[in-house]
Amino acid sequence: MKISKLHQLFLDSEGVSTDTRSLQTGQIYVALKGQNFDGNLYAEQAIDKGAKYVIVDDSTVVIPNDQRYILVRDSLVCLQELATAHRKYCDAIVIGITGSNGKTTTKELMSAVLSTTYQVHATKGNLNNHIGVPLTLLSVTPDIEYSIVEMGANHPDDIQELCEIALPDYGYITNIGSAHLEGFGDIKGVYRGKTALFRYIGASGTMCIINQYDPYLVDYPLSSDKTHYLQDSLEIINRDSMQLSFNYLGRVIDTQLTGAYNLHNINAALTVGRIFDVEMDQIAFALEQYFPTNQRSQIIKEDDYIIILDAYNANPSSMKEAIKNAISVTPSNHQTVAIIGDMYELGSQSIEMHREILEYAINIGYQELILIGSLMYAASKTLKDSSASVTTYASVDEYLPVWVKENKSDKVYLIKASRGVKLERLILQ
Repeated sequence: MKISKLHQLFLDSEGVSTDTRSLQTGQIYVALKGQNFDGNLYAEQAIDKGAKYVIVDDSTVVIPNDQRYILVRDSLVCLQELATAHRKYCDAIVIGITGSNGKTTTKELMSAVLSTTYQVHATKGNLNNHIGVPLTLLSVTPDIEYSIVEMGANHPDDIQELCEIALPDYGYITNIGSAHLEGFGDIKGVYRGKTALFRYIGASGTMCIINQYDPYLVDYPLSSDKTHYLQDSLEIINRDSMQLSFNYLGRVIDTQLTGAYNLHNINAALTVGRIFDVEMDQIAFALEQYFPTNQRSQIIKEDDYIIILDAYNANPSSMKEAIKNAISVTPSNHQTVAIIGDMYELGSQSIEMHREILEYAINIGYQELILIGSLMYAASKTLKDSSASVTTYASVDEYLPVWVKENKSDKVYLIKASRGVKLERLILQ
């Protein structure tokens, strides 16, 4: 079946689903395959649950003479091509966002700013890979004016592939850091992989928004007519608060985010607002009202202690920034405690990178480190001497009983690790 015909079926449906557990009546079920599952095996179940059509790539599951079964060569490729067709069908301007740190926060802030003035759609949750981006595009409706698409990458060609699916008009790279080195190899590999977004837009898009404060991006070669830099008039205001405040051209904006590292994420949203003529009052309102609820730079104040929850993901660069920020914003009558866990996908230098994080925390003044996971444990054994109390636990499950009983009074806890460690379970008990 031609993609144009399939797209028409899609427009007449209630959308797409790749999971029979969440499938809604009238949707098109797309049967995807993974290492440990085969969605083709659930095609009949999808029909029974009310799927209008099922897209499969295994002929053995097709029921003869049932027009609801659509057999394709590759269900994933079909999903991606359908998403591109829908992206072309809708008139929305597509803004692609990638980078090593801050993608989701930047996406949420951009969405908040643009939503004050326009109809906006943005990536939900963390649907930012070769499956998530197509699902994001397919959930865009014709009334949407701006679609903000987060693009994640674990391997060198991922961003190029996502660009060919999403066809972004504008692009922003948050930064280049030591993330997913297992797939990229080294920082140069990260740079080449992430800047595929700029190469695509340089050839086929409208404008690249450059974070000139990132040393890897400041001199990226682009023609001036396709280049727009972040605003250069943001200055952090030092207040007796854990929240980030800044001055922009004489206007003070108090955010509900923590961490100086978030200033560039805020700047990107502010810059996009200016590019697309959002009134400054609306930009300021959006930035001040945005409250993080996604385990990123999230401040949780209890009766006698404070938690900085940043447990959604971690790599060496984001971990250092979080460690530095937590101790810098801790009130003078509190002690800063780092509950930090393993950082995944760092390749052969993983233990060394974990050790550097521990030494960094100790050197800037942490008196107590609580480490979760085997990588942190291995790194702790390489420390020569430590002026801090360092305690290790194999998992969150092992540490939970200790956390529940611990005297937390007058402490600020930084909680950060890669997503797979599930440190948020300390909060979401």
